Amino acid sequence: MKLQITFILALILINCFTTYGQEQPPEKQDSKNKFWNKVNFGGNLGLNFGNNRTNIVVAPSAIYNFNNQIAAGTSISFGYNSFNDSFNTKLYNYGASLIGLYSPIKTLQLSTEFEFTFVEQVTTINNEKSNYNWNYPSLFLGAGYRFQNIVVGARFDVLYKEGRSIYASAFNPFARVFF
Repeated sequence: MKLQITFILALILINCFTTYGQEQPPEKQDSKNKFWNKVNFGGNLGLNFGNNRTNIVVAPSAIYNFNNQIAAGTSISFGYNSFNDSFNTKLYNYGASLIGLYSPIKTLQLSTEFEFTFVEQVTTINNEKSNYNWNYPSLFLGAGYRFQNIVVGARFDVLYKEGRSIYASAFNPFARVFF
Protein backbone atom coordinates (compact mmCIF):
# COMPACT_ATOMS: atom_id res chain seq x y z
CA MET A 1 0.00 0.00 0.00
CA LYS A 2 2.84 2.38 0.90
CA LEU A 3 4.52 1.63 -2.45
CA GLN A 4 1.29 2.46 -4.35
CA ILE A 5 0.89 5.81 -2.58
CA THR A 6 4.54 6.70 -3.26
CA PHE A 7 4.14 5.77 -6.94
CA ILE A 8 0.96 7.90 -7.28
CA LEU A 9 2.62 10.89 -5.59
CA ALA A 10 5.65 10.56 -7.89
CA LEU A 11 3.37 10.52 -10.97
CA ILE A 12 1.54 13.64 -9.76
CA LEU A 13 4.83 15.51 -9.19
CA ILE A 14 6.21 14.50 -12.61
CA ASN A 15 2.95 15.58 -14.26
CA CYS A 16 3.06 18.97 -12.50
CA PHE A 17 6.59 19.68 -13.71
CA THR A 18 5.82 18.45 -17.23
CA THR A 19 2.66 20.56 -17.48
CA TYR A 20 4.44 23.66 -16.18
CA GLY A 21 7.30 23.07 -18.62
CA GLN A 22 4.86 22.96 -21.57
CA GLU A 23 3.46 26.46 -20.95
CA GLN A 24 4.49 29.14 -23.38
CA PRO A 25 5.08 32.79 -22.50
CA PRO A 26 2.23 35.07 -23.69
CA GLU A 27 4.30 36.54 -26.53
CA LYS A 28 4.84 33.04 -28.01
CA GLN A 29 1.22 31.89 -27.84
CA ASP A 30 -0.37 31.59 -31.27
CA SER A 31 -3.50 33.50 -32.26
CA LYS A 32 -5.67 30.37 -31.83
CA ASN A 33 -4.81 30.21 -28.10
CA LYS A 34 -5.38 33.96 -27.73
CA PHE A 35 -8.85 33.53 -29.24
CA TRP A 36 -9.86 30.66 -26.93
CA ASN A 37 -8.54 32.51 -23.87
CA LYS A 38 -11.23 35.13 -24.49
CA VAL A 39 -14.09 32.60 -24.78
CA ASN A 40 -16.27 31.71 -21.80
CA PHE A 41 -18.70 28.81 -21.67
CA GLY A 42 -21.75 28.55 -19.46
CA GLY A 43 -25.49 28.75 -19.77
CA ASN A 44 -28.64 27.76 -18.02
CA LEU A 45 -29.99 24.56 -16.54
CA GLY A 46 -33.53 24.60 -15.18
CA LEU A 47 -35.51 21.87 -13.45
CA ASN A 48 -38.99 22.45 -12.07
CA PHE A 49 -41.28 19.76 -10.72
CA GLY A 50 -44.67 20.45 -9.20
CA ASN A 51 -48.27 19.34 -8.97
CA ASN A 52 -48.76 17.47 -12.26
CA ARG A 53 -46.17 19.71 -13.96
CA THR A 54 -42.61 19.20 -15.14
CA ASN A 55 -40.29 21.74 -16.76
CA ILE A 56 -36.73 20.99 -17.93
CA VAL A 57 -34.48 23.46 -19.78
CA VAL A 58 -30.90 23.02 -20.98
CA ALA A 59 -29.28 26.03 -22.68
CA PRO A 60 -25.48 25.97 -23.13
CA SER A 61 -23.82 29.23 -24.23
CA ALA A 62 -20.47 30.51 -25.47
CA ILE A 63 -19.41 34.15 -25.14
CA TYR A 64 -16.41 35.92 -26.71
CA ASN A 65 -15.01 38.79 -24.59
CA PHE A 66 -13.82 41.59 -26.88
CA ASN A 67 -12.61 43.50 -23.83
CA ASN A 68 -13.63 43.94 -20.15
CA GLN A 69 -16.86 45.71 -21.14
CA ILE A 70 -18.17 44.14 -24.36
CA ALA A 71 -18.93 40.48 -25.13
CA ALA A 72 -21.03 38.64 -27.70
CA GLY A 73 -21.97 35.05 -28.24
CA THR A 74 -24.51 32.42 -29.00
CA SER A 75 -26.66 29.93 -27.18
CA ILE A 76 -28.79 26.93 -28.06
CA SER A 77 -31.72 25.74 -25.97
CA PHE A 78 -33.74 22.59 -25.48
CA GLY A 79 -36.85 22.41 -23.33
CA TYR A 80 -39.53 20.01 -22.20
CA ASN A 81 -42.75 20.94 -20.41
CA SER A 82 -45.45 18.55 -19.27
CA PHE A 83 -48.88 19.41 -17.82
CA ASN A 84 -51.16 16.64 -16.54
CA ASP A 85 -54.49 18.10 -15.49
CA SER A 86 -57.81 16.95 -16.98
CA PHE A 87 -55.79 16.35 -20.16
CA ASN A 88 -52.13 15.70 -20.90
CA THR A 89 -50.04 18.35 -22.71
CA LYS A 90 -46.35 18.14 -23.59
CA LEU A 91 -44.31 20.99 -25.10
CA TYR A 92 -40.98 20.31 -26.77
CA ASN A 93 -38.95 23.35 -27.77
CA TYR A 94 -35.56 24.09 -29.21
CA GLY A 95 -33.96 27.27 -30.41
CA ALA A 96 -30.90 29.43 -30.84
CA SER A 97 -29.89 32.88 -29.58
CA LEU A 98 -27.49 35.65 -30.39
CA ILE A 99 -26.34 37.45 -27.24
CA GLY A 100 -24.73 40.86 -26.71
CA LEU A 101 -23.38 41.93 -23.31
CA TYR A 102 -22.17 45.35 -22.12
CA SER A 103 -20.75 46.12 -18.67
CA PRO A 104 -20.43 49.89 -18.20
CA ILE A 105 -19.19 49.22 -14.64
CA LYS A 106 -17.86 46.01 -13.12
CA THR A 107 -21.05 45.13 -11.19
CA LEU A 108 -23.63 45.97 -13.89
CA GLN A 109 -24.28 43.95 -17.03
CA LEU A 110 -26.70 45.10 -19.74
CA SER A 111 -27.79 42.51 -22.27
CA THR A 112 -29.65 42.07 -25.51
CA GLU A 113 -30.61 38.65 -26.80
CA PHE A 114 -32.37 37.65 -30.00
CA GLU A 115 -33.86 34.18 -29.61
CA PHE A 116 -35.72 32.11 -32.19
CA THR A 117 -37.66 29.13 -30.82
CA PHE A 118 -39.43 26.20 -32.46
CA VAL A 119 -42.21 24.52 -30.45
CA GLU A 120 -44.15 21.27 -30.78
CA GLN A 121 -47.20 20.85 -28.56
CA VAL A 122 -48.72 17.39 -28.15
CA THR A 123 -52.06 17.25 -26.34
CA THR A 124 -53.89 14.04 -25.41
CA ILE A 125 -57.59 14.23 -24.55
CA ASN A 126 -59.59 11.01 -24.17
CA ASN A 127 -56.78 9.02 -25.84
CA GLU A 128 -56.80 11.33 -28.89
CA LYS A 129 -53.55 13.10 -29.72
CA SER A 130 -53.32 16.43 -31.46
CA ASN A 131 -50.13 18.16 -32.55
CA TYR A 132 -49.59 21.88 -32.98
CA ASN A 133 -46.27 23.31 -34.18
CA TRP A 134 -45.16 26.94 -34.25
CA ASN A 135 -42.10 29.14 -34.00
CA TYR A 136 -41.55 32.65 -32.74
CA PRO A 137 -38.86 35.28 -32.26
CA SER A 138 -38.02 37.00 -28.99
CA LEU A 139 -35.93 40.10 -28.40
CA PHE A 140 -34.87 40.40 -24.76
CA LEU A 141 -33.42 43.53 -23.19
CA GLY A 142 -32.01 42.96 -19.73
CA ALA A 143 -29.92 44.16 -16.84
CA GLY A 144 -28.23 42.26 -14.06
CA TYR A 145 -25.97 42.47 -11.05
CA ARG A 146 -22.58 40.94 -11.85
CA PHE A 147 -20.38 39.24 -9.27
CA GLN A 148 -17.29 37.57 -10.80
CA ASN A 149 -18.66 35.02 -13.31
CA ILE A 150 -22.29 35.09 -12.07
CA VAL A 151 -24.97 37.55 -13.22
CA VAL A 152 -28.47 37.73 -11.68
CA GLY A 153 -31.09 40.02 -13.16
CA ALA A 154 -34.20 40.38 -15.28
CA ARG A 155 -34.98 40.69 -18.97
CA PHE A 156 -37.97 41.91 -20.95
CA ASP A 157 -39.16 40.51 -24.31
CA VAL A 158 -40.13 43.48 -26.49
CA LEU A 159 -41.68 41.10 -29.09
CA TYR A 160 -43.77 39.15 -26.55
CA LYS A 161 -47.15 37.84 -27.73
CA GLU A 162 -49.34 35.99 -25.26
CA GLY A 163 -50.26 32.51 -26.43
CA ARG A 164 -47.24 32.21 -28.75
CA SER A 165 -44.36 32.41 -26.29
CA ILE A 166 -43.35 29.55 -24.03
CA TYR A 167 -42.72 32.13 -21.31
CA ALA A 168 -45.53 33.06 -18.92
CA SER A 169 -44.91 36.80 -19.36
CA ALA A 170 -42.66 39.25 -21.19
CA PHE A 171 -40.71 39.85 -17.96
CA ASN A 172 -38.28 37.04 -17.01
CA PRO A 173 -35.72 36.77 -14.20
CA PHE A 174 -32.41 35.12 -15.10
CA ALA A 175 -29.15 33.83 -13.67
CA ARG A 176 -26.10 33.42 -15.94
CA VAL A 177 -22.91 31.57 -15.06
CA PHE A 178 -19.84 31.58 -17.33
CA PHE A 179 -16.48 29.88 -16.85
